[in-house]
Amino acid sequence: MIQSMTGFGQATFEVAGVQFDVEVRSVNHRYLDVRIRLPRQIAHFESDAKAVVQERLRRGRVDASVVFSESGADQVELRVDHELAGQYVQAARELAEVHGLNPALDTHRILGLPGVTSFADLELPDEALRERLVEGIRKALDSLEAMRQAEGKALADEFESRLARIGTLGDSFADRAEIV
Repeated sequence: MIQSMTGFGQATFEVAGVQFDVEVRSVNHRYLDVRIRLPRQIAHFESDAKAVVQERLRRGRVDASVVFSESGADQVELRVDHELAGQYVQAARELAEVHGLNPALDTHRILGLPGVTSFADLELPDEALRERLVEGIRKALDSLEAMRQAEGKALADEFESRLARIGTLGDSFADRAEIV
């Protein structure tokens, strides 16, 4: 059966009350080129995720990403290092005073400075997380393969329709060959 090289699949999984969304996209490529993007907290499972894709697909450029779903993002705690932010503010004020600059400070710029904000690491059970991640990627790949098969069937139907039309035109030419 003809199968399209282009496809998209998605799935969701949950571990310890934290939900993750998985998306897998593929486009035509001569070889298998797999790219995995995982949240920092689960980045150590990248090789497991890549292996799942490699065992199912043979060709194509495949981009797989896992992100916290909106409800999963609620479980991530943003931390602000007020002491470090204060040091940045003090340094900015001193710099403004010494050089005669405008001392106006933007909160969003201070929050963007290195080390001022960080996310608390989630405490997730490693083995359960690995199992659910692999299962989530497999479900997303199932969805991707279903889409690729549906597109492949549509392509096959189009080819068959065009071949039938060519056959009809060929018969018409053969019927008119004596006249021409």
